[in-house]
Amino acid sequence: MAEQIANTLGWLNHQGYTFASGGHPAERVTLTEKGLAALNAVPQGLSVTVGSSVVNATTAAPNWSSVGDLVGGVIGGFTKSIGS
Repeated sequence: MAEQIANTLGWLNHQGYTFASGGHPAERVTLTEKGLAALNAVPQGLSVTVGSSVVNATTAAPNWSSVGDLVGGVIGGFTKSIGS
């Protein structure tokens, strides 16, 4: 699980959504302007922001399955919206 989280954080950093100033992708991570804009976006198929959806998924049902479903839905909705 730790490797998957590190790879995800590394990808977010590489894509410009976060900035990591430590030696590991999970060390001293800062959200960039691009990352904040992504969390404030309301993708097609959702009625709330991505950030609100993440908070709801992690507090209402704290399991990795619901978080994975959310991430997949957000990526799919985002991809569909930029492709239109």
